[in-house]
Amino acid sequence: MQHLTDDAEKAEDHRERDFRQAEEARQRLFLDAEARREQEQQATLQHLASVPTAHPPIPQEPYPAAMPARPTDAAFDTTSIIESVHQAASVKASEIMDNMRAEREDMAREREESRLERESLLAELQDTRDKGFRERDVRIAALEQELADVRAELANERAQKTMEDAETRERDRAEFIERDESLRNQLGDITNLVHDQRQMLDEKKARMEILQEQKASRRLEKESRWDDFTNMLAQMREEIASSRQTCEEGKAVCEGNHQRLIDDLQRQAAEQQELLREFSEGWRNEAAAQRDATLEAVRAMAHEQVPFNVQGYLDEFSKALAAEVRMLLGEVGKLREERKSLQHELGMLLLVRSKYEHGGEFAGDMPAPQPAPADAPPPPPAAEQPPVRPGWRTVPMRGKKTRRRDQPPVPTAAPTMPPYPAGPAHTHMHPGPDPRHQVTSWPLWQRLVPTPPSVQPTLLVPQAGSPGLFGPRSPRGSQY
Repeated sequence: MQHLTDDAEKAEDHRERDFRQAEEARQRLFLDAEARREQEQQATLQHLASVPTAHPPIPQEPYPAAMPARPTDAAFDTTSIIESVHQAASVKASEIMDNMRAEREDMAREREESRLERESLLAELQDTRDKGFRERDVRIAALEQELADVRAELANERAQKTMEDAETRERDRAEFIERDESLRNQLGDITNLVHDQRQMLDEKKARMEILQEQKASRRLEKESRWDDFTNMLAQMREEIASSRQTCEEGKAVCEGNHQRLIDDLQRQAAEQQELLREFSEGWRNEAAAQRDATLEAVRAMAHEQVPFNVQGYLDEFSKALAAEVRMLLGEVGKLREERKSLQHELGMLLLVRSKYEHGGEFAGDMPAPQPAPADAPPPPPAAEQPPVRPGWRTVPMRGKKTRRRDQPPVPTAAPTMPPYPAGPAHTHMHPGPDPRHQVTSWPLWQRLVPTPPSVQPTLLVPQAGSPGLFGPRSPRGSQY
């Protein structure tokens, strides 16, 4: 508080000193201006005093001396010339005197105007000086009043500041006492907490010692179990080595059986494909011959009977024949799908077998393969099947509306188809056109039938080695 009071007093002294210095500088400037105005006034007065009040007399020309005597005969002329000169000089002198008198009057009038102007300037200067003095007195009185107000305000602020400092000291003292009490309470709580923590640490130390003893006992037990596990692994390694050797011996025996089985499957596939090709060619030739015979018979009968619409009969016959052909092609497609599914199942079985064989993906702990079983006895001969019902059907032909009722019906030939040749039904052959869309005649259907491919089907057998589901296997010499 004392420092604040001292600072306020110093600031007030500094402001008062600045104010006095500013007033002194302004008074000095005012005095300098007054001195300068006095000097200008004195110079003006001296200039006016130095001006003469009357003009000096104009010097007159001296009269000329008497002229020398002339001859007597010219005396009259000389007297007249002198008189005229004197008259002219008197006239000129009077004019000059009038001019000088006018100039004196003008100068007197100007001097009077200068005097009046000087008196007005002096009066104005005196008024300005008096006004400046009055303003200075008023300003000094206002500043003195302001200084008194500032001092009174400063005294009030000092008193108020003293009261506020006293209240602040009392409040700080109360807060200090309260903070001291709270710190004492906190120190007591901290002491209690430290005591409790020390007890907890002692208890924890005792429990840790017990845990260390238990851990040491478990470590000893684990070491003993590890020794047992190591011995067991050594025994398992020996058993795996012996099993591996046995598997290698069995693999050498099984490789011959696998190759023989693959050769048999390939031979059967070739035989089935050849049988299907022969069946297709025979059926196509038989159908062509039957069609030609039917057409010949129809033409022969057409020449003998009453003329009729041959194209209508041919269309009806083609429709009936197309239905039978669609049925036969559906049966062939079904056989092809069954053969394809059997080949897919056979490939999956071979793939699974290769994975479980020695060296495959799942052959890690596989036991040694058993010796190959003895050859099974040949199957009994298949019972002879009855001949298949021919695909041709007798279709009654309805007559046209324009045909006469008394016209005898035209007999239709019902050729029979030979039974299907016995043999395997599964072969790799492209199916014919979709039977559901066979709505055209027999010649168009025959042109749309695709030719069988010349490429032989191949059976894809997966490799024996497999990387595994989770990447390559670890080396055989690894412990884990």
